[in-house]
Amino acid sequence: RLTLATTLAVLLALSAATAADAGKKIFELRDARGDDHGDGRIVYPLRVEFERGDLDLISLSARKDKRNTVFEATFANDIRDPEGLAVDDLGTQLDTLARHGFFTFNIDIYIDMDREEGSGGVNALPGRNAVLASAWDRAVILTPQPAEAKVELRRMVVDAMSEAMREGDENADEVRGRVKKEVPANLDERVFFPTRVWVRGRTISFSVPDSFLGGPAQASWGYAVAVSGADLMQSLDLTARAGLARETRDNLMVLEVRPGNWNDVFGGGRDDAPLQPPLIDILVPEGERQEEILRDFDSAAGRMVELPAVVPASG
Repeated sequence: RLTLATTLAVLLALSAATAADAGKKIFELRDARGDDHGDGRIVYPLRVEFERGDLDLISLSARKDKRNTVFEATFANDIRDPEGLAVDDLGTQLDTLARHGFFTFNIDIYIDMDREEGSGGVNALPGRNAVLASAWDRAVILTPQPAEAKVELRRMVVDAMSEAMREGDENADEVRGRVKKEVPANLDERVFFPTRVWVRGRTISFSVPDSFLGGPAQASWGYAVAVSGADLMQSLDLTARAGLARETRDNLMVLEVRPGNWNDVFGGGRDDAPLQPPLIDILVPEGERQEEILRDFDSAAGRMVELPAVVPASG
């Protein structure tokens, strides 16, 4: 029979073990410094809000925090704060669009949990122009506008599924309505847009609940990680969002890459290469080169780049 003192001792020991486990680092992945140039030729926009090194990912780590996994990404430069910056001639303040303390980048993390070939998603999210070498089971997408990105992704998936399901003279509105009922739950199970975000100097931390990952992140899982520029102006394209424009841009908040030099998009793109990925930095397994991976696509043949997964436990 347990005495009160013994019971209290056990509870205190369990509490101490839980507290120690909560801050435990699960893994840390390192990346080369100075490779924020995509395939080697991409250059930053000319506007002053961007500077070389801003999207240069140096490390990505994960640690357990109660019922969440906290990912931490560190860049070469301090992360730029949107406060006090205007985004258009009307004086729209940037921090009203980017409400989480950053605005220049997105971080995609595609997670292969079961490590089984063909089990999971193969395509990266819209606008990335990439597929995954290792099929993903969950995707964590850090973006300055998580709510807007979630709505846009749902719209894109509904449109794509509606088009695929439409046959013969079947009413398009009925198809779209049926798809809308099926899509949201599936997306919420597969794709997560963090809203608990903290910025400190060069590091941004973001929390992902265990309910989404099925438990804390594991070092034995595969992680494909890509950094892109954030396109905040997509949410201001009101005519397109209202259905008045001829078409909307299905790039899901990713800043484009074009040939030449530009103020508002990345430059240094290839001519006649619509499938060039607008990815500025990626994590690569030891022995592989980012530049070779990101230039290995063929627009004429419809072949996109393959993003590799890195397995922390294998290192």
